Amino acid sequence: MNSSGLRRVPYRISPISRKRIGKKGAESILRLSVDLFHPKIKQEEEVVDSTVQGKSISYHTDAKLAKKVIGTRREIANKENIALIQSYNPTAPGLLLQASNRESARLKKKALKATRRIRSIGGVMLRELLRKMKN
Repeated sequence: MNSSGLRRVPYRISPISRKRIGKKGAESILRLSVDLFHPKIKQEEEVVDSTVQGKSISYHTDAKLAKKVIGTRREIANKENIALIQSYNPTAPGLLLQASNRESARLKKKALKATRRIRSIGGVMLRELLRKMKN
């Protein structure tokens, strides 16, 4: 027990999980799996590990594309030395975070509102850039 009265759970972090495994790590995993199934391998039986790790795929949603548009317009303004009235630097990432809650029933209304706001910010920046580029 520690000072807060809670029991500590003993655990051991494997050396493989400490860093990216690399070539030596892959060899050690292979060696461990061969040692694990060594008796079965002697019996001329094929053992196949068919576990597949899920991919972290991020789909391009309306909000992400609109955020990309805002970033591109900000880069154009910097490149052309155009001073924007407002850059929306602190606003856009927070709105993107809110817009990612679209699947949550409780936060769906807020997510849709954030998506609309991101799109309107992109339009505001476009009109401002066009107005200042004409001058």
